[in-house]
Parts: sequence; structure tokens; C-alpha cells
Amino acid sequence: MRTEPFVFQNGRAAASIPELLSIIEDSSQQVFEEHVRESRNDFASWIDLSLHEKALADELRKTTDRLATIVALRNWLQAHPLEMHKHHFLEKGHQKEFLIGLLFGIILGIVIYRVVSLFL
Repeated sequence: MRTEPFVFQNGRAAASIPELLSIIEDSSQQVFEEHVRESRNDFASWIDLSLHEKALADELRKTTDRLATIVALRNWLQAHPLEMHKHHFLEKGHQKEFLIGLLFGIILGIVIYRVVSLFL
């Protein structure tokens, strides 16, 4: 199952909680405030609706502070260490490119084998 990434106002996108945390840590307070206000928390909504992590979403809805959000995300990741490795490249829409590369590699290997076997 593939989820839609969270797209920040500055164009960066996160497809997982580790990616979300990394972008929040690297972004300015202004970028953070574009997504978190008293009236809404875009991060919490995305985590709840797209990733189905209601407990984390509820935790994030309790604050509008950037540092508290970072701490909550870090704590959640510490409690869920497998999430750090969950999003493999094949889950991010690169299946087609992988299969084309694999097919190309197999064909190239056969051709090289045939050419080499002619000279042996």
C-alpha cells in the first residue's frame, strides 16, 4: 500500500515519519508555522489519515511548538525502530525503473556471455 507524501509549502515532500522529522528539523520556524497553528496541524492530519498512526497524531495535536513536535516524532521513532527502515525504494514508486534495470542487466549479461563464449 502506497501513501501519498506530505508536501510542504516549500515543495519538499516526506513519505514517512523519519523523512517528515528530517524535513522539519532542516526547515525554518516559518515553514513549520505554515503547517501548524492553533486551528490546525497538517502534520498530525497527514499522520492520522495517511499513515494511520492515531496515537502519534493525537500527541502532535497537543502542541504548536516546533521543538515539542520534533521531540514527539523522535520519541515515537525510538519506540518504533523498524519505521526507520520500513520505506524501501521499491515502496516509493520505483518498481518500474527497477524492473527495467533488472531486465536490461539480464539481457546485457546474456549478450556478454555469448560474445565471450565465442572467443573461448
